[in-house]
Amino acid sequence: MRNPVLLVAAFALLGCPQPHPDGLSTETSPTASGASTGTTAGTDPTGPGEPTTGPGEPTTAGTGEQTTSTGGLTTGTGDDSTSTTGAGETEATTDTGDPAEPIAEEPIGYAALEGGTVGGAGGPTVVVATYDELRSAAEDSDDPLIIKVSGTIVGEEQIYVRSNKTILGLPGSKLQGVGLRLSEVHNVILRNLTIEEVIADLGSGDQDAITLKYGTHHVWIDHCDLRAQPPGEPFVVDGNDEYYDGLIDITRGCDFVTVSWTKFTDSWKAVLVGGGSGEVENIGKQHLTMHHNYFLDCLERGPYVGMTEAHVFNNYTRVTRLTGHTGNGVSLRDNARVRVDNCYFDHTLVDEEGMSPSLPIVTGYSSSVGGPGRVTNADSNIFVNTVEPHIDGPPDDFVPPYEYSPIPAEEVPAAVLAGAGATLPIE
Repeated sequence: MRNPVLLVAAFALLGCPQPHPDGLSTETSPTASGASTGTTAGTDPTGPGEPTTGPGEPTTAGTGEQTTSTGGLTTGTGDDSTSTTGAGETEATTDTGDPAEPIAEEPIGYAALEGGTVGGAGGPTVVVATYDELRSAAEDSDDPLIIKVSGTIVGEEQIYVRSNKTILGLPGSKLQGVGLRLSEVHNVILRNLTIEEVIADLGSGDQDAITLKYGTHHVWIDHCDLRAQPPGEPFVVDGNDEYYDGLIDITRGCDFVTVSWTKFTDSWKAVLVGGGSGEVENIGKQHLTMHHNYFLDCLERGPYVGMTEAHVFNNYTRVTRLTGHTGNGVSLRDNARVRVDNCYFDHTLVDEEGMSPSLPIVTGYSSSVGGPGRVTNADSNIFVNTVEPHIDGPPDDFVPPYEYSPIPAEEVPAAVLAGAGATLPIE
């Protein structure tokens, strides 16, 4: 159910969630201009071996006061732009100033449950234009804060994002090689961000465009543009298929996450939900909603779900390049239950037999924990030039615990192409 408090300008609810101590040190605080007033905060001292915790749920303080324009969403006149697909073809897109859907004021799905996700609502706003400014603003404290990213920020390491933060990309902004890591935190909104070419830590393969780990909960990722590598380049770099790792990883007991209107392109691995049967902390958690997302030339994981319940609706998956690799779209393992409503799978480049080798939906990837996974409503989807979905067992009957209104599957390509990606007119 939605949080019954006042909405803060265009996307967030009024109120400040209780901060959750996640063990990160507080050394600096951002100024109004986005520059830091002290030394840059360090990374999570506990690293990959940090323990799983059970953070409390976020709460909203209903103060009754009304705030103004913390989100910075405005209407625009629209411009024409073009983008190149992995096959080298050019797609023309037109922003008419009227999005395919009204700009959401709050998430749909799991991120809206159990107190909801309001990010930095109620806190000050800073604009950052350098790696150090972004790192300082994101890592300094759990106090509510809205961070706006301006220009291109280049780096080689992930930035740790603390609780009660909203990070918004201004039009034309980009994080180049800089991923965002959410570890033991809650109540975070990431919107309108372009993140490209984040190289994995070659020692552990654990540096994604966006990483959620260790009990992180209540996260809304919306209208982002995530790309692993330059268009058309080989997915395997110098013999290493882990060079770019994934675009979003959600593992180690995370929960209440919504990913919406986001574009995933040119990646071997798009979205991982659960790191394997050994992650027993995922049982009863890892709840995810994914809707109106665009997967373009992603070989696998659209998403890849294990040991949880997930809801996928109105996503558009398009494959325009053949690699000789048998890929997959929505894939399940370890007794996952996934409802797939009204999605559109379009494999526009096919082999000599007229079919793409990529499986649009597959359940048989692992059965080490209770079974290979179960799918609900597979017949509601449209499959173009694909092989048949590989679904073991009878249909499931999973229904998510919230209201939603999917559009017909045949309308998905037009709606998603018009609205997915970093298209919000934030200023």
